[in-house]
Amino acid sequence: MAEKLFNLPISTFKELVDIESENKRLSVLYDIYREFKTKEEDWSNILWAKLDAEALRVGSEEFDKKRKKLARDP
Repeated sequence: MAEKLFNLPISTFKELVDIESENKRLSVLYDIYREFKTKEEDWSNILWAKLDAEALRVGSEEFDKKRKKLARDP
């Protein structure tokens, strides 16, 4: 804002842009982690007699897809 006030060229701070991008990626990672920990807690409270192995498999595959997608995204 001061640069505009004094009619100076507007500075771009590459480091801040890089940090913002990294923070967005970390936010997605932390969201996935929190979701996983919640699911893990739910799964750990299932009685063996009521265990649905297919639901566990599907749930774990969903997290694996999210993990792979995160690794691919620049």
